[in-house]
Amino acid sequence: MTSVPEREAIITLIHQANGPCEVWCWDITYCPSTVRGQFYYLYLFEDLFSRKIVGYEVYEAESGKLTNSCSAGCCANNACICRWFCIPIMVRQ
Repeated sequence: MTSVPEREAIITLIHQANGPCEVWCWDITYCPSTVRGQFYYLYLFEDLFSRKIVGYEVYEAESGKLTNSCSAGCCANNACICRWFCIPIMVRQ
């Protein structure tokens, strides 16, 4: 009789926000243009607790540098609502 290997435990991360500006969700949405095959990319950051859009940008390309730039801008623009200017946890949807 052959033995079946045990499955590794899958760790699931659950993020819970108890107040505003603790956890932000972000996503990149593809927006078609009038030119066939060309897309615009909407970078959207949303507060998990309040569901407020804390920032967005539209770019012609998708890259990590643009994501970092947009997230840094969101943090700078929302410093007044963030307690002690803490950097929120960012979760990709």
